[in-house]
Amino acid sequence: SGTFTISNNLNMLPGAEVINEGTMNVNSFQSNNTSLINYNSFTVNADFLFLASSAYLENKAGGTMSLNMTSGNTNITGQFENSGTAQIKNAGSGSGISAVVNNYNIMQIYDSVIFGITTYLTNDKTLEFHNATSVEFQGPLLQNNNLMTIFDGGNLSLNSSISQMVNNKKVIVGGTVSHNVAGSKIVNNCTIISEDYQLVVGTTENNGLIWVNDEFKLEGASFLINSETGFIRGANFRNSGSISGYGSFYFTGTTNFQSAGSFEGDDPASPIQFFDTTSTGDIFDTYDPANPAINTIRPDSLTPLDDTSYDCTAPPTTAGYPPQAEEVAIQFCEPASLTFDLDEYVQPHEDVEGNSFTLLYTSIRLFDPNDEENATNNTTHLVIPGKGS
Repeated sequence: SGTFTISNNLNMLPGAEVINEGTMNVNSFQSNNTSLINYNSFTVNADFLFLASSAYLENKAGGTMSLNMTSGNTNITGQFENSGTAQIKNAGSGSGISAVVNNYNIMQIYDSVIFGITTYLTNDKTLEFHNATSVEFQGPLLQNNNLMTIFDGGNLSLNSSISQMVNNKKVIVGGTVSHNVAGSKIVNNCTIISEDYQLVVGTTENNGLIWVNDEFKLEGASFLINSETGFIRGANFRNSGSISGYGSFYFTGTTNFQSAGSFEGDDPASPIQFFDTTSTGDIFDTYDPANPAINTIRPDSLTPLDDTSYDCTAPPTTAGYPPQAEEVAIQFCEPASLTFDLDEYVQPHEDVEGNSFTLLYTSIRLFDPNDEENATNNTTHLVIPGKGS
C-alpha cells in the first residue's frame, strides 16, 4: 500500500503476477504471459510491452493506469480489463493493441494506435482517442455501447475483411469514417457524427442517425442498407455503390447519382425520402436519367435531425457472431452460493464459411432484471465488486 519505484526497466518472467495496491512507478515494463492487477496507481514512463494472449491485465475500479506517457512504444496482446481510468500512448508498434479489451469506465489513447487482427474491443462507458491521425481497426469486433470519441480530426478506418463495428450509443469522429476492405461492416443503431463518411468497400447497416459535416460517399462494391429508422444527413452526397432500404436522407450541398450504382427503396408504399435543400426540383443535382432512383421520392420538406432531436429507437445489437445462449432462470428465497456450468447454457456460433468459433469467458455480468428495489443489481444500475457500476 506504499510507493514502489523502479528507475530502470522491469522485465517479468512468464507466469509472474503483480498486484499493486499502492503507488507503483516504472521506467519501462516488459512481460510475457504474466498477470498484472492494479487497485491504485500504476505508471510506466516509457515502453510498455505486455505480451502473450494468455496474459491478463486489469485496472480495478478506482485505479489509475498510465502506460508509456512520455516516450517509447505500447504493445498489448494480453486480455485487458479496465474499470478505472487508463491512459495509453503510442500503441502503434507491432500489432499495437491486439487482444480482448473491455472498457467499463474511462480509457484515453494518445497518438498512434493500431488494433490488430485479434482485437475484440467493447466500450461500455468512455473511450477517447487524442492526436491520432487514424484509428486503424483490423480486428473482428468493435462494440460501442456508450461514448467513443476520436478528437483532433482523426479518422476511423476498418481495414480488414473480418472487421465489424456495432454502435449502440454515440460515436464522434473528427475526421473520416471509412470502409476499405470487402467484408468490413458497420452497424449503427444510434448516432455516428463525423466530418466525412466513405463507404469504399464493405457494408453499412444504418438503423440510426449518421450526421456528417461534409461528404457522405459510396464507391464501387459498397452497400448501404438503411432501415425505417435510418436518417443520414450531410452537406454533399455521392453514390456509385448500392443503396437500399427505407428511411430518410437530408443534404444541403451537391448531390450526385450520375455514376454507376443503384439507389432502390425496398417498398414503393414506403419509399426512401431524399431531400436536397438546393435541388431545383429533381431528387439529385446530378443524375443519369437511364439509371434513376427507384422507390425514392423528394418530399416537400424534411426536418434535419441532430443528435439531440433524433430518438434512438433501434434495439442494441452485438458485433461479430455471438454465441447461442439459452435463458437461465434460477430463484431462491435466501442468500446462498450459486454454482452452475455455463457450458450447459452457451454454445459457440455455428461455423461461418468454414471458420469455427470458441467461447471466451472474458467478462460476465449477472443482474436482476427490472428490479427497482434492488438498488445495486438491476438493469439500470449494476454494481460489481472491484469492477464498478
